[in-house]
Amino acid sequence: MSTLFQRIIKNSIKIVAFSAITIAVEVAILAYRTPKLPEAPGKRTGTCKNNKHIKEVRKDKADMLLLIFGDSVAAGVGCENNQVGFAGCVAKELSNVCINKNLNWKILGKSGYTAKDCEEKLIPILERRKQKNIEKNITIKYDICVISIGVNHVLSFHSPSTYEIELTNMLKTLYNVLNNNNDDDDTKKTLILVNAMPPMEKFPQISYLKPLNLLVGYYVKLMTNVTKKVCMANEKELNTICVEWSETGIDTSTESIKKMMALDGFHPAQPANEIMATQITEIYKSRIGRNV
Repeated sequence: MSTLFQRIIKNSIKIVAFSAITIAVEVAILAYRTPKLPEAPGKRTGTCKNNKHIKEVRKDKADMLLLIFGDSVAAGVGCENNQVGFAGCVAKELSNVCINKNLNWKILGKSGYTAKDCEEKLIPILERRKQKNIEKNITIKYDICVISIGVNHVLSFHSPSTYEIELTNMLKTLYNVLNNNNDDDDTKKTLILVNAMPPMEKFPQISYLKPLNLLVGYYVKLMTNVTKKVCMANEKELNTICVEWSETGIDTSTESIKKMMALDGFHPAQPANEIMATQITEIYKSRIGRNV
C-alpha cells in the first residue's frame, strides 16, 4: 500500500507541476499576443436624452447625473470614442428610462486598476472635486454610479478574500464621497451598480488557451460570487446592487463573441457594451420600479 500511495503522490505532483508550467506558458503567450490598446480618446463627459447622444449641456436640477467608475472597461479601452464605449452605451440606454430628462454622464476610470487602485488613486480625485464645489457653494450629486471592476483581480489571480476586502473598502469609501452623510433619505442616495465579471474564459484571446481558460472561468465564478456577496451585504448601508452577466438570448458562439470584442480580443467593443448597458438598465428599472 505504501508503494502504491507513493506512486499516486508522485504522479499527482507531476500533474500539478505540468499544469502549473502549462498555465505559466499560456499566461506568457496571452501577454505577448494581446496588443495594448489605448483608452478611448476624446471627451469623458456627455449628455444623452431619449436614447440619443445630444450636445452636452450643463446639469439642471431635474436632470440625472451618471458616474462611470473603475477599470479599462470604464475608460473605454479599445473603442474609438466614449460614446460607443461602455460609458456612452450605458448612458444612452439609461436615458430611455429617464423620460424627457437629460442624462449627463462622466467617466473616472483607468486601465489596469484594481479595487484598491481605485480607492487609493481615483476616489481622491472625486474628493478634491467635491471639496472645490463645496468651496464654491456648488452641489453636484450623482444619481447613479456604475462600476466596472474585478477583471484585473482575475488576471492577477488574487484570492477571493483579498478581492472581497478591497471591493468592500472601495465601495465604502466611494459611497462616503458620493453621498451626504447627513441625508437619511434612501431615494437621495447614489445608487451604486457593480458590474460583475463577464465570461472571460470565452474571450477570443483566452478561449483557445487550455487549461488557462478553465482556470480563468473558475476564477470568474469565484469573483462574481464575491461581488454578489459584497453588494448584498452592503445593499442597505451603501445602496449597492450587483449586475450579474446574463447569457439569456445572447449568441455566445466563438464567432459571435469575436464580433463583440475590440481588436485585442479582450476588451468589449460597442456590441458587447450595448449588451451590458441593456442588462444594467434592466436592473436599474427593477430597482426603481417606475420611470423617473
